[in-house]
Amino acid sequence: MADKTEATYTEFGRLVRERRKELRMTQEGLAAIVGLSRTSITNIEKGRQHVLLHQVFAIADALK
Repeated sequence: MADKTEATYTEFGRLVRERRKELRMTQEGLAAIVGLSRTSITNIEKGRQHVLLHQVFAIADALK
């Protein structure tokens, strides 16, 4: 179960990074919009930081 959960966070982070780059948005820019630090965005994109549901919605909204 833990492997599946970690794979989910890794895939979510990959999708966030891909979309952010498509929009030509920096990690700093995304962080400012969603109220997180640049380091948190880095960790989310690498699948190292778990994301709360309200943060998922904020990131999805920011990335359209």
